[in-house]
Amino acid sequence: MNIENPINFLNAIKLILEKNNVSKETLKQDLIEIFKKAFERDSIFLDWDKKSVIYEPANVSVEIDLENGKIDIERKYEVVDKLEDKKDQFIKISLNDERIKDMNLKVSDEFIEKINLKDLSIGKAQYIKQLLIQKTREVEKLKIFEQFKDKKNQILSAKVSKIQDNYLILDHFGTAIFVPKSELSELDKFRVGQLIKVFIVDVTKNSKDAQIIASRIKKEFVLKLLEQEIEDIEDKIITIDKIVRIPGVKTKIVVSSRVSEVDAIGSIIGLKGKRIKPIIDELRGERIDVIKNSDNVEDILAQAILPSKLEGIAIRENPEGKKEYTLIVKKDVFLSALGKRGLNAKLISNLVDARIEIKTVEDALKENVSWKNYESKLKNVKKRENADFNLENYDLEDFADMEDEYN
Repeated sequence: MNIENPINFLNAIKLILEKNNVSKETLKQDLIEIFKKAFERDSIFLDWDKKSVIYEPANVSVEIDLENGKIDIERKYEVVDKLEDKKDQFIKISLNDERIKDMNLKVSDEFIEKINLKDLSIGKAQYIKQLLIQKTREVEKLKIFEQFKDKKNQILSAKVSKIQDNYLILDHFGTAIFVPKSELSELDKFRVGQLIKVFIVDVTKNSKDAQIIASRIKKEFVLKLLEQEIEDIEDKIITIDKIVRIPGVKTKIVVSSRVSEVDAIGSIIGLKGKRIKPIIDELRGERIDVIKNSDNVEDILAQAILPSKLEGIAIRENPEGKKEYTLIVKKDVFLSALGKRGLNAKLISNLVDARIEIKTVEDALKENVSWKNYESKLKNVKKRENADFNLENYDLEDFADMEDEYN
């Protein structure tokens, strides 16, 4: 930008206005601040003896006319008999200075110097340009922050633009979104250019940049995907009462329906899993177990352990008065009920906020565990063809077969 030429200066200002949607008055004040800062830098000196920075405020005034690209800069000086200290040269002027030699000024008078942009040093012109670029970036940063601050805790779609060992950079219509590796599941493998969905966890603004941080491991990510994909959830007909997740392994959700005619599980899963499949695909194959809510925690536990069948259950209270559960299953389904590295059991424990143990019938008998048989209260009817299934119409064993069908 050539600040000596008003026309060039005006054109550069118009570009900044259009690009950043900044009002003329705001930009005018920013420019005045930039020019004043550039000239006030003259009044900063280093005192090597005292190892300190000395600053004497420079009496600089700036007027800018954006319509005509005109800049008027004036510096005020106090007239002194003799300039005693070099650091005062931008705030004081001696009587024998050539600039005031023929002006009949006396000590303590004020001298106003008009500064011509053509007389600026290359260094000062570059500094003004640098400050203008910096201010433009600050405006862009503020614009990004204002645009995205209300998108926190929401889902956005973005293209993968850069893949590093510790993070991903996504592009959302020209704005970068940062995804740390710690916020990706072990199933999240992507390629540059791929369109993915992320959950915005934070939008920050610091001195250097505005940063948008996203995640794919939060349980809220799955919740928002469900709300986005399943109409009945968006319409508040189906509610997600609880959600627990181990990213990259499995998610379990407890659901209920506010309308008796609408089956909560069937609405989410859909015929042959068609409704839930896009969500599972977005999670790169992570399984989702859908459980119908119940006032009876035993029914929730029985569903949560599917496709393994619950044979019985032992309930006890710990010293703090909290209930703990031992789930009894047959030996051939024990490992399935426990899950890889015990993660299924951990999810079930988190689901009911209680300590869970899973034992085989044989081990429970050997250890003299006092347990009762679990009997499903759900009706047992034949599967219906070409219809979303309803958990109320199936016993749990039948439901386990259907879960295998859509997974």
